[in-house]
Order: sequence, then structure tokens, then C-alpha cells
Amino acid sequence: MRHLVPLLAILLVLSACSSDAEGDGPPIGPGTTTPTPVSTTTTAQPAAPLAGLELDLIASGFDQPTYATALPGDNRIFVLERTGLIRILRGGEVTGEPFLDLTAEVSTEGPEQGLTALTFHPRYEENGRLFVFFTDVSGASQLFEYERSADDPDAADPRTGRRILELEQPHPAHQGGALVFGPDGYLWVTIGDGGVPSANGDDWRMKAQDPTNWYGTVLRLDIDAASPYAIPPDNPFAAGEGGAPEVWAYGFRNPWRATTDGNTILVSDVGQDWWEEVNAIPVGEAGGNYGWPVLEGPECFEAESCDTAGLIEPTLTEYHQGLCAIIAGPVYRGTAIPELHGRQFYSDYCVGWIRSWDYTKGAQSSTDWTDDLGKIGNASSLGVDGNGEMLIMNLAGELYRIVPVR
Repeated sequence: MRHLVPLLAILLVLSACSSDAEGDGPPIGPGTTTPTPVSTTTTAQPAAPLAGLELDLIASGFDQPTYATALPGDNRIFVLERTGLIRILRGGEVTGEPFLDLTAEVSTEGPEQGLTALTFHPRYEENGRLFVFFTDVSGASQLFEYERSADDPDAADPRTGRRILELEQPHPAHQGGALVFGPDGYLWVTIGDGGVPSANGDDWRMKAQDPTNWYGTVLRLDIDAASPYAIPPDNPFAAGEGGAPEVWAYGFRNPWRATTDGNTILVSDVGQDWWEEVNAIPVGEAGGNYGWPVLEGPECFEAESCDTAGLIEPTLTEYHQGLCAIIAGPVYRGTAIPELHGRQFYSDYCVGWIRSWDYTKGAQSSTDWTDDLGKIGNASSLGVDGNGEMLIMNLAGELYRIVPVR
């Protein structure tokens, strides 16, 4: 049984709250969340033909970084460290005080535990709300909301923290790891399957085929209509029949990263024995079953009978061949490399190459950039800066920007 290699391990901690499909639950919201404008176009023209790509080192010395992100048009980059700090990088220099210090709340005892996700509310500039995902000291996954400090725009106020979701974990592995606001304005959360078969014969992997729990799912929450959240009225199990009201899709193993592009949610799922995969989920298609553990990638994996009826195969698969964990990032919509507009960049934690593909054209569109970029080592995450330019980091603490050669 293959888990994520220790310490990237660091990469898989997405959580959620104890889901109770029975009894009183969160209200069904009125659908008041404001949709996010969808834009997938660019007008930038290259100054000269693209001769290749290269890595521009922005900063180093971070402690096991797990994620980097930025607000659109902002010159700050927010870098998460596994141990619980969110640091601000401005102009290649780390500011003195952390944006948020959660080291007292975060556990890194297990190799796949720690602080792994941060996203800002679509109206962050006016309401100052942000959301983080981490493993707490009891080993449970936590989704918390914080608010920007009233006195310092470079700080979140730790006193404002409130729990949105909590999920008890049976195992320190396969906890997921992504938070993203979709074009519908709702918060999407990815959750892993909870680990591997235990000594007593319980196979937690099979929970991914049961949408009445949160393990192995993608959740969709309205965090504006009620406190701490409401259920979007068009969620497939909004009434609690056939599945947990929060669940939008299920059948995932360890969905470490997710991103939005237009009306698509791209979820990268770490494989078991043979396949790494990326799943393209249309925002309008609810209740999809993405196969795990009946399927791993395009092949049958575990089931009394391999009945694939109704299962959705991944859009991109990569056969292991030394790989161990796919690390997929945003779809490139920047202006510096218009030739790569619309391509999602991805890497692998163990091998460290960097590739890109056009998810609208399928796996055959994948390009390997190893000749240009070499191998980055233990790639832990990709992101974009405030101008939409691609970032990639490794567990050694280095943060790079992918830039064009002209």
C-alpha cells in the first residue's frame, strides 16, 4: 500500500467537519452567494516567439512550504508553512511578522499533517474574510475562518478564528488538501478517504463510495447565507437524502489540490499503485462518482465486481513509473506567456519534473518542460502571484516563478 512519501506527506491534509447526515443539520441557503465573474481570455501579445521557459528563484528558506497564493493585482505572496505559519513575501523579502501564526493549534506529528490550505473570500477587500485548512493537535482536520486585522492589512486577527468544519480522522494519511471558491461563489473543499485498511480489517477506502459521509468527497458550502455555513439549494443531496448535504461529488482517494477555471473545477487526486490523475468537474454537474477505489485512474482497482457503470474516469492520468504524488496547480491565465494560456501546470512530488496540459483537449496535449526547467526536487505546490504568473515551490523551502525565455 503506497501512501504519500513522508513529508509530502506534508501535503495532504484537507479537512472538514463532522458530518451528520441524520438529524438537524445546516440550513439550506437561499442561494445568495454572489457568483464570481468568469474570465478566461487574455489580450497580451508576446514581444518575441517563445524560446522556452526557465525558473526564476523568488525566495528561499521557508520551513516546509505547502502552498503559495496571492490576491489579484496584489504584490504580496502568501506562503504557508507546514508547521502553522502564513508568511508574506513582498518584493522578494519576507515581512517581519507572520500574517497568521497557528503553530499552537497545528499538529505535524504525522507525515501528512500540518497547515495546507488558504483561500480568500471573493470579496476579501471589503469583508476581510479568509479560510484555512489544517490538522489540529488531536489529529482532526479543521476548516477555520479568520478576519483581517482592523489595524494591520498585513495580518489576520487570530482572535476572530471560528470553526467552519471539523472531521475526525481515523489515520494521519489521505486527508485531502484544497480550498477554492468556485465561479458560483461557493466554497469548495476536497476531503481524502481517511487512510488505508486497518489491522482489524476495516477498509476506509470504501468510504469514498459512500456519499453519506465526507471521506473521499468534494464539498460545496455557502459560507454567506448562514453561520457557519448553509447548504447550496442545488447540492445533489441538499435535503439529506442519499448523501450528506455538503457533498457535491465523491469517489476520490486523496485530492490534494483543486483549482477553478471558467466553469470547471480541476481536482488532482493522488494515486495508490499505478495512476495519478486530474478530474475535471463541470460546475453544473452534481453528484458525480469519480470511481475510487473501484477505479484507480482508468483501471479497476478494488471491488467485489468491477462494475464501472456510472463512474466518471479522470481527464488526465499519469502512470507511476517512479512517481508518487501528483501536484497540480492553477490553469495559467497570466500575460507573460500567452502561448501557454489555458494550460494547467503540474508536477510530481518524487520526480520533480514540470508539465502542462490543456484540459479541454485531454492528456494528449501534455508537454514535458524538463529540458527547459530541469527537476525541482520535492515539489509541494503550485500557485499564481497577483499578476496570474505561475509559482512553484519545493519542500526544501524554495519558491520559483516560471518565466518565458524570449
